[in-house]
Amino acid sequence: MSGVRPARTWGRSGVLLAAAATVLAGCATIPTSGPIHVEGPAVAIDNQELIYRAIPQPPQSGMSPEALVQGFIAASSSAGDGYVVARQFLTPTAAASWNPLSQVQVYDNSGTQTQTRLNAPASVSVTVTGTEDGVIGADGGFLVANAGKTFQVGYRLVRVGNDWRIASLPDGLVLGTGDIEREFRTYNLYFFDPTFSVVTPDAVTVPVTGAGAATVLVNSLLSGPTSWLAPAVRTAFPVGTTLTLHSVPVVSGVAQVDLSSQVLEADDQSRQELSAQLVWTLHQLPNVTGVAITVGGQPLPIPGVVGPVQSVQSWQRYDPDAAGSTGDAYAAAATGLIQIGADGRFQRVAGGVGHGKPLLISPAVSLDGKTVAGITEDRRQLWTQLVAGETPPLLVGRGTDLSRASFDR
Repeated sequence: MSGVRPARTWGRSGVLLAAAATVLAGCATIPTSGPIHVEGPAVAIDNQELIYRAIPQPPQSGMSPEALVQGFIAASSSAGDGYVVARQFLTPTAAASWNPLSQVQVYDNSGTQTQTRLNAPASVSVTVTGTEDGVIGADGGFLVANAGKTFQVGYRLVRVGNDWRIASLPDGLVLGTGDIEREFRTYNLYFFDPTFSVVTPDAVTVPVTGAGAATVLVNSLLSGPTSWLAPAVRTAFPVGTTLTLHSVPVVSGVAQVDLSSQVLEADDQSRQELSAQLVWTLHQLPNVTGVAITVGGQPLPIPGVVGPVQSVQSWQRYDPDAAGSTGDAYAAAATGLIQIGADGRFQRVAGGVGHGKPLLISPAVSLDGKTVAGITEDRRQLWTQLVAGETPPLLVGRGTDLSRASFDR
């Protein structure tokens, strides 16, 4: 039962300068009254895309080692311009080598503590500790930490002139849950099950950058699934496929995805499947109503697709939730699992789980209605059983605090 489981212009400046020169040369002719004229198209703002950003502050002269490290952590919550402000807290060598995207250690709302140790007159070590909420990997996957788990990060500081700078630090970021809520967003990437029958969501938590959500999502999709899901899913994109211009502009609601020439190696069926992956991934964005796939600026021929733009409602045949239902419901009773028919009548599930052997809670049923699952009251065991017949229940998993069972396709 592998399907059951416990439930990342200069042109405008030139115009402005020319306009300024005109005003300076003829300032006596500037009108002081008259109607207001609209000279350009209105720019629509989607309130769902409004993002409140922290403005990072650069280091100040005379900061203590502890204040410098805390200032660096605060500045590193903003990904703008490649973490340019955060890098100002580092020595030139450390700034050039530091990779902020390798992982993100997320601490909870209790904050962090610092401890300083003097190494030499011009060198100190600052250790930051806190309670870990989880870790976001380089692939965007979020791994929740065990309750009460602590983390410890060390920084070595040296004197640069009259001020301290960080000379040695681990790759990655250390951010609070508030920083994650403000500066990151969680989306689904969509890959296929091994039979290429349905798309499978893969949740990633990615930083909000000036590149735009569409660009971030497509780059993440082309990079492949998160490590924990990778063994269970497939992608239709040929190896090496990338964005040609590393950007996915959204023009009049159409996400324009220009792919590298490797995508031409895909056969007809694979082109349909990779189209479905792109459409399902981009349909989450409220400003995207269609997707245009091109190679070198030319439309990618896709069997069954008429015209250059695919609606975000396309490829519904791969919907993972489109399976039919028997109309029956299941419930956990004090004596075992019961089946409730569409007519409201109920009966015991055949076999052991219907008689409390074992006694299960939080039942789930497979999409074809043939198998039920549930966990024991102590949340330590996961059991499944066929609905029909007297097939004995099967222990399929153990744990210490299992969540509700669920079935996928």
